[in-house]
Amino acid sequence: MDSTVVETNVHHPTDSRLLGDGVRVVSRLLRRAREALGEEATRLLGKEAFRTRNRSVRRLTKKLHRIALRKGEKAAEELKEAYRHLVRITRASLAQAGRVAGALRERADARSQRLADKLFHFVALVEQGIDQAVRRVLREEQLPAAEKVLSLFEEHTMIITRRKVGKPREFGRKVLIDEVEGGIISRYEVLSEAGREHPHLPESIEGHRERFGKAPELLTADRGVYSKANEETAKKAGIRRVALPQSGRPTKKRKEYEKQRWFRRAFAFRAGVEGRISVLRRKYALERCPYHGEDGMGRWVGWGIVVHNLSKISEKQAAQQGC
Repeated sequence: MDSTVVETNVHHPTDSRLLGDGVRVVSRLLRRAREALGEEATRLLGKEAFRTRNRSVRRLTKKLHRIALRKGEKAAEELKEAYRHLVRITRASLAQAGRVAGALRERADARSQRLADKLFHFVALVEQGIDQAVRRVLREEQLPAAEKVLSLFEEHTMIITRRKVGKPREFGRKVLIDEVEGGIISRYEVLSEAGREHPHLPESIEGHRERFGKAPELLTADRGVYSKANEETAKKAGIRRVALPQSGRPTKKRKEYEKQRWFRRAFAFRAGVEGRISVLRRKYALERCPYHGEDGMGRWVGWGIVVHNLSKISEKQAAQQGC
């Protein structure tokens, strides 16, 4: 067992960029709404209801980036003032969107209803982004990662801390992979949380038994899967050799257990899944998912693994036939 991160197709998330995206999307929908409602609605609502604020946001975003490069109390106060201005612009756009969405709801045609749904959907997300920016930047609060909005378009994106050199955080979804002998991936799961993998071991064991009719002879994974309960669960399931290195400081007895030859060989076997993940990311495009939404992520990962498995099977068949 091991896990990897498949990134979603988002740019690096910042509060200013999130609000800028919100204004841009709302402005685009307001233009479409103006076409759908026609001249009569424009007269009733007024031109101000369909005003786009993209230019103002672009200028302000550039100013924010310049201020962020400076240090000191004066720069910090200027940054807060620029964020207050950005929040005011974004709220004005949302107020327009609310009025126009209400007018669209009163119409019976399907196009108007779809536009109203989209406006309400994005307004709710951008309001969450405004609250996030106010709390983080203006009030200087620390927000838990699970409460943060990272993208208006890929809402399922999570912050995953991997502590890798040059890439301490990744933005996407964690994918758990089970590999069996021969390099075949027998099971995968796009995890619904960004924490450790140890809660998912029982499901992996059960998935193996469903596919092969029996428990595996050997189970090995890294320290993220270890727990005393997991070791006991694996042994009760009929797995004869369980090679899960203990996290934290091991006791003398545990050190002796992990120094056994079979344990060291099993852990060396586990290293193969690291290479498998590298191949999946480089050759089968599981580094970043271009599909949209959580379902799209599942399809992209699934197809990558299916193609990988078919390729491995065909390689083995060709080798057996001497091709």
